[in-house]
Amino acid sequence: MEKRRRFIINFLYFAIILGVVFLFVKFLLPLLAPFVLGLLIAYALQRPTKFLARKTKVPRKLMAVLLVLVFYGTVGVLLALASVKAFSGVTQLIGELPSLVRLYVQPVVTQLFQELEQTVTRMDPTLLEAVNYLQDQLMQMVSRISMGSMELISGFASSLPMLFLKLLLMVISTFFIAMDFDRLTDFCMRQLDAKGTELFQQVKQYIVGTLFVCIRSYALIMSITFGELLIGFTILDIDPALILALCIAIFDILPVLGTGGIMIPW
Repeated sequence: MEKRRRFIINFLYFAIILGVVFLFVKFLLPLLAPFVLGLLIAYALQRPTKFLARKTKVPRKLMAVLLVLVFYGTVGVLLALASVKAFSGVTQLIGELPSLVRLYVQPVVTQLFQELEQTVTRMDPTLLEAVNYLQDQLMQMVSRISMGSMELISGFASSLPMLFLKLLLMVISTFFIAMDFDRLTDFCMRQLDAKGTELFQQVKQYIVGTLFVCIRSYALIMSITFGELLIGFTILDIDPALILALCIAIFDILPVLGTGGIMIPW
């Protein structure tokens, strides 16, 4: 009975934790995402802010504002331009998807099933109806995919006003958090006891020392691959160069796979 009681207590304990995490991710995280991203950007800018403020004798708050301006003025603008270019390329590609399916996919599928019908007819004519049904289902699935992509683009376009509002909140929160980062972190740390502070420091050390280093390494490799492919596709006048380079760079970062999985067959 004692073992069962401990099992039930532990099960309910972890179930409550998972439930809280699920509710947070599903309902609160979308609302808090601009502020969380602003906090992460402000945290990333803290070390250069302190270094430049110490070297230039400029007040730390003013230096934090300047660095945030530089960050959003360079990285933000570059990301915005790349996003606009990528969105226009994806929109153009998806807009041409029905015609591409009609010109390239449907003839191949039709020829494949014609050969399959001939083979089935020689082997067992009773299976011909099943082959025709399978062909109809496959063509309907391809048609649904092409139509669904158009609905996806229209849905994304309708969500742009909310996206711009979240970006504005992220920029504003970054300024305020970067200016008072030390005060905010001191206030949060004062709410924890000694055990909670130690646990927080261990989690922070693991995330910064392991997870961020891994993410930075993968991001560096992905950026080099993306830059090489983008330059090559631009020289060869392959369109859309940005979308293709990004997709292949993402494919390259997956385990076991690599750029050769796409470039060699191509």
